[in-house]
Amino acid sequence: MPENSDSMFALPIQLVRDLLADYRRQTSFTDTENFYVRPCSPRWRRLSREQRQAEVAAALATFSGASDLLIGTIEGDRRVIFEIAPDTAKEINGSRLLQLEAHLQQSVEPVLQVHLQAKADLNTIRRIKDARS
Repeated sequence: MPENSDSMFALPIQLVRDLLADYRRQTSFTDTENFYVRPCSPRWRRLSREQRQAEVAAALATFSGASDLLIGTIEGDRRVIFEIAPDTAKEINGSRLLQLEAHLQQSVEPVLQVHLQAKADLNTIRRIKDARS
């Protein structure tokens, strides 16, 4: 938030807001939400699904601590869904996924997003208990 910035930015923030107000008056522009989504590179768009998976797999191999992650699917141009290897008992924490996302964005494609496939609860007792509540 600009309001949380240092006071030395007060004048530039006010100038930008005044410019925006003038622009809105002159053009009748009323939208206040930013929906810009950076496009994928032309090189990435040209790759086939198999080529994309191969590039992500190569980058995953160079990421330390990725032995318990498997590439699930690549949805669309940017969403890479990983699965936890079946014999893995430990949890995958969010900071590790963010590090993996940064690694993929740096080594493969800047707009990639990392998601983790939800793991089904195999405990029958817990599933029955949840179904009753």
